[in-house]
Amino acid sequence: LTGNPVRERILRGSKSSGLRLFSLGDGLFTIFIFGGSAGAESVNRAMIDALQYLLDLREEIQFLHQTGEKDFETVRDAYRSYGYTGMVTPFIYQMPEAYAVADLVVSRSGATTLAEICVTGKPSILVPYPYAAANHQEVNAGKLERLGAAVMVRNIELNGKRLSGEIRRLYNDPGLRGNMRTKAMGLGRPDAVKRIADIALSLISLERSREECLNSSE
Repeated sequence: LTGNPVRERILRGSKSSGLRLFSLGDGLFTIFIFGGSAGAESVNRAMIDALQYLLDLREEIQFLHQTGEKDFETVRDAYRSYGYTGMVTPFIYQMPEAYAVADLVVSRSGATTLAEICVTGKPSILVPYPYAAANHQEVNAGKLERLGAAVMVRNIELNGKRLSGEIRRLYNDPGLRGNMRTKAMGLGRPDAVKRIADIALSLISLERSREECLNSSE
């Protein structure tokens, strides 16, 4: 298997550059939340609700949250009202830096997202999109959870109390995060693009050889 291809740039993100870029503090536990380019309303809503349960950690954690355009102001205002540190933005273009600063990722579980999480070795809380074709996001997330590389929270189970509980559990257990990081990186395929290219070139070479054999036999 080649694995799902990821941009090589994903592996080159700089934490120091990311902290400056997103105006984040060094030394704080950074939680990166995103739900695809348009955001994820249920994840945004649950995160807003979760903030009230994490107030005792307010001086120790910070957030980088990609909301999508629709929920941007609502989510931003929620963080402000509780006095949390972080960056809330409709869209993040600098994903390598976002992964580089993240100590924990909260996201959907599409194939590309999981490939990026694995190659960067990020502990994650995965919330599968419930309407994905053939329920493939839950299948993806379930596999990572069974292998110890992630935590899965089904969309129907998602609320602020559950999400905050999982965040707190992972924050309080560096050993668990380290194990998840190791498991995730073991599943990652940073050379997937090269593998696919090598296979394509091999197939082209085989096809040319076949054509040459056919031509020589005529």
